[in-house]
Amino acid sequence: MIDAIAGALGGLLSIIFQLIPSLGFAIIALTVIINLLVFPLTLRQTRSMRASAELQPQIKKIQAEFKEDKQRQQEELMALYKEKGVHPLGGCLPSLVQLPVWYGLFRLLRSFSDTGDSTTRFVDGKLADAISAGETSFWGMDLTEIPSQIIPNDIVGGIPYLLLIVAIVATGFYSQRLQMAKRGGSQKDPDASSQAQQIQAILKYMPLMFGVIGFTLPAGVSLYIASGQLVRMGGQEVIDLMEGPDSRGAAAANGKQADPAGPAAEPTEIVEAKVKKPQGSKKKQNRRRRK
Repeated sequence: MIDAIAGALGGLLSIIFQLIPSLGFAIIALTVIINLLVFPLTLRQTRSMRASAELQPQIKKIQAEFKEDKQRQQEELMALYKEKGVHPLGGCLPSLVQLPVWYGLFRLLRSFSDTGDSTTRFVDGKLADAISAGETSFWGMDLTEIPSQIIPNDIVGGIPYLLLIVAIVATGFYSQRLQMAKRGGSQKDPDASSQAQQIQAILKYMPLMFGVIGFTLPAGVSLYIASGQLVRMGGQEVIDLMEGPDSRGAAAANGKQADPAGPAAEPTEIVEAKVKKPQGSKKKQNRRRRK
């Protein structure tokens, strides 16, 4: 199955290479195309996560009602999710779908380093000629090489690979930061179900996991991951335009507006003080008149 996926990716990459004769830019273009194909799943993911957030009052009620019966609690939660059309693992769906793509791309790029005719068995045309000629470099990297095999032996030559790993981690955390801002600045929802909290914990450390994994993958796969995260950030902005902003972020923004106990109360106190002052003056005037 992985070879079939590698063959499909190789065929698509060969077509792209005809238009963009650079393996690195061809991989970036492949990233954009794949994310466009996965976009409907990403849209569904966003809708599922927002719907799950709106169910938090009902989820909290079920958790309190069946606090001592965890099995019944999970059954009631799953029934609620099914009734509302929400999948508790919907937030991970696009990443799970892309796992076979990563494996296929890994298989494809590793084949470029094989011996004999097998180096081009997944590609054809100009890309096959470029692979046979060893033209797999991009920004000082050989996209078929694995960073963990380059950096220990050549620190200077490994700098571009290291920067690529840093780019994976940085774009991942920046994407999380944007999502936190849209949810009102809170990455962990205390009212979320146990499954949702587990998913949040996994997503929190996902950029570091990708960074570690990037050391063991061909640089071309890491390039695919880093560019994919940038493309998904842009896609999320498109979704926000289509679906509107996250209600959690909007509620948090509204909550930071005028505080009734804040500065607005000061003019009232000043007015009251001014009212009391003339009252005291009238009493003194009456005493003087009596005298």
